[in-house]
Amino acid sequence: MYVFMNMKTGRPSCFLNTRALKRDKIAFLSPSSSWPRTPPFQGDNTGSNPVGDTRNLLLVFRDPSIRKFIWDMWLLFCLPRFSWRGFWRTTVPTLGLLSVLLVLSSHRAAASSPLEITINRGTFRAIPMLFAVEGPPELVSKIKDVMGGDLAGSGHFRPLHPSFVPQIATAALQTPAWEAWALSGGELLLVAQVGQSGESVTVRCRLMDLISKRELAAFQLSGHRDLARRMGHQLADLVYERVTGFKGYFDTQVAFISRIPKGRGSKFLLMLMDQDGWNARVLRPIDAHLLKAPHFSPRGDKILYIANKKRLTPQAFVYTFQTRSEMTLPLPGNVFSARFTADGQNTLVSYTTPKGRSIIAQVGLNGSCQELFSRARGIHLYPSGAPDGKRFVFISDLPGHPQIY
Repeated sequence: MYVFMNMKTGRPSCFLNTRALKRDKIAFLSPSSSWPRTPPFQGDNTGSNPVGDTRNLLLVFRDPSIRKFIWDMWLLFCLPRFSWRGFWRTTVPTLGLLSVLLVLSSHRAAASSPLEITINRGTFRAIPMLFAVEGPPELVSKIKDVMGGDLAGSGHFRPLHPSFVPQIATAALQTPAWEAWALSGGELLLVAQVGQSGESVTVRCRLMDLISKRELAAFQLSGHRDLARRMGHQLADLVYERVTGFKGYFDTQVAFISRIPKGRGSKFLLMLMDQDGWNARVLRPIDAHLLKAPHFSPRGDKILYIANKKRLTPQAFVYTFQTRSEMTLPLPGNVFSARFTADGQNTLVSYTTPKGRSIIAQVGLNGSCQELFSRARGIHLYPSGAPDGKRFVFISDLPGHPQIY
């Protein structure tokens, strides 16, 4: 549908039904009684035809097809009474006006339409990072290797090894050389100075953003020289948290069990190591038929594990680092699994009585015991408490197959 507006009166002149537009017939519907019902192209196009006079008309169109629109205009203005003189006087200026209106309307539609962004997959790229560390060569190599290995292992950072290393002096910590450092191709720079005084080591670090040319953070750590690797883990934690917003996990330890064949039996070792596999050490040798499931307390000062000593029923034991002592949780039956609660003062234990009844109980380190869940049939395993201490989750085969409750 085309709408013709009279520019003098500001009122609609006519409505053109394009469905009735044919080669020899044009149908008009006029809102004004003074408008003739017959097609207006029977007279002269110069003055008696208000539609043919382009100076008095503004065309408002909404046809999505440009080719159909131009063809309709050709039929409207040129076909009823074609002449080259009329073609150059009316058709060409009209088509030019229509082209301008078409461009303006398309720009207006594009400006008014909302911006749409389609996200159909995620992308991840490790941040290229440069380390510039100076100090005693032995300590520098150890701390730099630990930090680089931790950050590269996280997948969020990519340590660079350029052909040249920026020469870092004491003055560089006060006056950063952004242009020189940017040549390395990195986006982050960790400037560190390692100082040693006797057996004490001090590390001062500044984390730089080479893109925005600003300092992100400054750190300083001190400790014994034997703890140089741990200081490297701690620095990696600080860098990881500052860049990603998540707490670092590099200065953590892993408890595990090592089995050593011994004659017809085996000897078990409760061991500890850093999260990167270094500094493995024995906490306690345990003479048992079975040793499994070590679990740290929330504070990291105790380890809970299950052992079958002297071929007796499996029991839960708690090892304390400070006193290097071991205590047994008093439970009358076979223990299958055990974990600390969120407060670290109690444990959630799954065990069975001598009569075969499966029970989940809360056992305190002071010897208290409270039964939490039990049914006449089914086995209930692996309880784990919620952070608020009001709920816990476990696995049971009450319906005939394992389910989480």
